[in-house]
Amino acid sequence: ALALYAAPLIPALLALWAVRLLDRWIVVRLLGLSQAPVYELGRNLGMLTGLILPAFGAAWPRFAYSLMGHRSAAETYGRVLTWLVAITAFAAVTVVAITPELTRLVAPSGYLSAGDIVLWIAGAQVAWAAYEILLFPLHVHKKTLVIAGIAGAICVLNIILGIVLVSR
Repeated sequence: ALALYAAPLIPALLALWAVRLLDRWIVVRLLGLSQAPVYELGRNLGMLTGLILPAFGAAWPRFAYSLMGHRSAAETYGRVLTWLVAITAFAAVTVVAITPELTRLVAPSGYLSAGDIVLWIAGAQVAWAAYEILLFPLHVHKKTLVIAGIAGAICVLNIILGIVLVSR
């Protein structure tokens, strides 16, 4: 039973691992190695949006499981989703707004175009915040094959958006 539950999570984790690497590969292939550091700076600035997500991801399952069976569980899950997305969206707007100043602070003027990608990376962090919450019921109901499908779709979307956005 454990193997049937866990087996689909292996390709899901591989797909999510690929998401974290393929963007740089696309940049190098389409724009050249010289643009990789500029992209990496923009990516890192956009990732500031999700600084709270690892801590939340560690705490969320324990909290969510503790509410199972309570009358207010669904309402609480909804409130947590709303607040986490709102806080992450606020962080995204803030990071995007201060990106030019941050870029000037940490990099030479040749890196100012790094800001072009920050909005997309910050937006992805907001989507990831929602994903953290919405994944819980799939785990509870042992729908790990669905999780693998979602991770695969995220990977494909990342490739398509990467190619489209880098090609612009």
